[in-house]
Amino acid sequence: MKKEFVVAIFLGLVVGLLIVVGIVIARQAFEKHQAGSDDTNKSSPISTSLSSGTPTATPTPLKHSITIDQPDNNSVASSSELMISGKTTPQSTIAIVSEKNEYFTSADEAGLFSQKIELITGVNEIKMVSLAPNEEQAEITLTVVYTTAEF
Repeated sequence: MKKEFVVAIFLGLVVGLLIVVGIVIARQAFEKHQAGSDDTNKSSPISTSLSSGTPTATPTPLKHSITIDQPDNNSVASSSELMISGKTTPQSTIAIVSEKNEYFTSADEAGLFSQKIELITGVNEIKMVSLAPNEEQAEITLTVVYTTAEF
């Protein structure tokens, strides 16, 4: 019985030691990874040219976005057809989901797009999702009320 007791204590110490070593190694690897990612996330808007040694400005990449030029949000439409136009990243694919249908269009080289959609009577929630060539997504929701009442 003494022999079994000693073996159990020894195995417990070995397992405990292995767990502690594993935790220490994992923590060091995590801290090293965090330090490395902090260095790569810091970007400087100025870089030095190797040939001339003079600083040159490098453009900061813009985040992918989508903006709507027309119609305005919360606008009232008197026709069941509505032309939506806006701007996003060039060559992006735009999915437009309205109350009545789904539409797909593409932005041109300048990032401009337009699409005619059909509205239902009443409130129309129109969701637009833009997918850039680098697979970044941007979305916006537009509310348009379609009424046949004259005003």
